[in-house]
Amino acid sequence: MQESNRKDVWRRSLAAMKKSLVSTYELESSSSEEEVFANAWRKEGPDYVIFSDYRRNDGLKRILDISEMIEGAIEKIGSSTNEQTAAHVYLDTLRAVILYTNWARILETSVSTRYVM
Repeated sequence: MQESNRKDVWRRSLAAMKKSLVSTYELESSSSEEEVFANAWRKEGPDYVIFSDYRRNDGLKRILDISEMIEGAIEKIGSSTNEQTAAHVYLDTLRAVILYTNWARILETSVSTRYVM
């Protein structure tokens, strides 16, 4: 495989990962908000319902930060002059995305368990 083809594959892979992360996050956020809304209408539901929570505020900011990091990596891969540098950028980005995504999930879980009624 030629160098430019590999770099294109890495860039497309990162772009797909970014799109998947953002769309999955939005879908999960909408789903959890709909569940909270439905539970609020039940007789045994909570008296006070929070609709704009950690997920829509700080959680969204974290996902957008990850998205920007991926965009930066895509640009670096495109502008790199050798394949080895591009490969390092790709692998470092994968590791960073895994780390930041796991931290975002941990923070969401720790915040959401405090408000369960």
